Amino acid sequence: KISEVQCKTLDLSTVRFIINGAEPISRSVVNKFMKKFSQYGLKTNAMCPAYGMAEAVVGITCSPIGQKLKIKVISRFDLLNSNASIAHAENINHDDKVYFFHEGHPFKGTSIRIADFDGNTLLENQVGEIQVKSLSITSGYYNNEKATAKAFYKDGWFRTGDLGLLVDGSLVVTGRIKDIIFVNGQNYFSHDLEELVCSQDNIQRGDLVFVGLFDAILQKEVLLAFIKHKVDI
Repeated sequence: KISEVQCKTLDLSTVRFIINGAEPISRSVVNKFMKKFSQYGLKTNAMCPAYGMAEAVVGITCSPIGQKLKIKVISRFDLLNSNASIAHAENINHDDKVYFFHEGHPFKGTSIRIADFDGNTLLENQVGEIQVKSLSITSGYYNNEKATAKAFYKDGWFRTGDLGLLVDGSLVVTGRIKDIIFVNGQNYFSHDLEELVCSQDNIQRGDLVFVGLFDAILQKEVLLAFIKHKVDI
């Protein structure tokens, strides 16, 4: 964290771009960041949302430098119905809206597709697993043939484990497959629940985690919240 006194010494007018590869990229955090540091010369179009992973030597996609932030508004209901086509923003009820950033087009030598869990390529504006082919993609996991075989299709597409969609070729990342919590017949993204709670400003982002757990006594999945809390002992 940086104090207001330290902020007053800043001149950010020469900063061309800041790459944001957070997972997920929080709209509220980005807005607060840009509002705060624009007072010290940071350009409103300096933030560049991007997508990457270690298996691809980090970079896969990135928004163009100097482009204004692009937001994709998605129906929470559509998002949680696998492979559902995403409704246009004007047709979404306000309480059902969830916001995601465009994270740009793939770098040269890299291809991405959105696929279902059988490896079939989906159309634009359909949510599925983000899969990658790239000159920089790893050839496999060290001494782990099982994990390598699970990560790749026979035609070379790498399974990232991330969910998203393409809009005019631009990638929109919506979450992790492993982060979906299934409770009482409904799907929930853990990061979506965390954002809803943290947006009330009672708990800081990063201090709350939601997980699903199968309760052997109740014989059903239950929702657990872990909250970071410091007290003097």
